[in-house]
Amino acid sequence: MKQVFELRNSLWRNAVLFAICMAFTLPVLVLRVWDIWYCAVLFGLASILFGYRTFDRRVKVLIDERGIQDFRSKRYGLIAWQDLRSFEFTQLKGNYFLYCMPRDAEKFHHPSTKLGKWLEQKAGFKIMVSLQNMAFDLTKLNVFMRTMIAAHAPAATSVIEHREPA
Repeated sequence: MKQVFELRNSLWRNAVLFAICMAFTLPVLVLRVWDIWYCAVLFGLASILFGYRTFDRRVKVLIDERGIQDFRSKRYGLIAWQDLRSFEFTQLKGNYFLYCMPRDAEKFHHPSTKLGKWLEQKAGFKIMVSLQNMAFDLTKLNVFMRTMIAAHAPAATSVIEHREPA
């Protein structure tokens, strides 16, 4: 049986953000208060974005037996379980992020400057997968990723469940 964990945009979060943006846009357009036209432009564009995200039901992040694939940014492609050393979830202001630490940073990241190489040596390279505005259960996702790592990459060194920022 194929095990798959699909992450999609959260319908309710994006709908609420869409409603908030429309609440700032419509009064400017209806009351014709052109002194704050920039408000209508900014929140109008944001309402288009969140309106699109509300009804976009495509898979954004796919986690299965092969690995992790982020369809929003095709920068890394498929991150195979064998390529991972460890992963961790962090939360920053209510948004979750998945940080994947690869075994071989050279495979995923090629710093072009001396500063980039120095930063990579000091801080270590992490692949960030943003889980912002997505509907998922953190404990189910954590258990699923632990089972995938145990089955496909038993030599992974550590799995950090959840870390609050300092």
